Amino acid sequence: MIRTSETIAELSKALVSAQKEMVNPKKNKANSFYNSEYAELDEVIRVSKLPLANNGLSVIQMPSQSQDWVDVETMLLHESGEFIAETLSMPLPKGSKNQSQEVGKCITYARRYALASVCGIAQEDDDGNFAEQSEPKALPVKKSTKKQQEQQDILQEYVNKIKSLVSTDDVAGTKELIGELTDEEKLGIIPKLSEDEVEYLSKSSDKNKGEIR
Repeated sequence: MIRTSETIAELSKALVSAQKEMVNPKKNKANSFYNSEYAELDEVIRVSKLPLANNGLSVIQMPSQSQDWVDVETMLLHESGEFIAETLSMPLPKGSKNQSQEVGKCITYARRYALASVCGIAQEDDDGNFAEQSEPKALPVKKSTKKQQEQQDILQEYVNKIKSLVSTDDVAGTKELIGELTDEEKLGIIPKLSEDEVEYLSKSSDKNKGEIR
């Protein structure tokens, strides 16, 4: 659940001005497992920090852990004292040999998605001539290997199952299915879900942890 100060008028004005100065982060990291690219956390911070600061805004991200879930609360603050805050919850993969590393991965992943969301920015393709082009440049089609295609097919099956569980409001079934996924599978599934479906996963985690935000 989104939390806000009693008023957000000044914050809203400042965010509008900040977003006029922002550019989308470039995809600077390759995910070889899914043959895709994404923008790392430091790139999202790079394109958002100065425009926010120039308009009296700042972001605080506070991680915590509850049982098998990692929570990251992202708070957008204005110098007037107004704020907007929301918590994104990520499930930890089961059976990991290095739980501390998995916690770190989930925190970084949640911070990246939450920061981009609160700033209203999206990832761009890393094309050095992007700023000079009036028309988007088509990217070359990458051919998937047989193994990669099989992985994509399995991933899509999971995505379809999650969408079905969400549509029927099956909280228990959703949690059970997510618990079966590996960390890499989760990283591949989230971008294939709608914002409402990702929000549902987050709210489902809150219900199962017995917390009210």
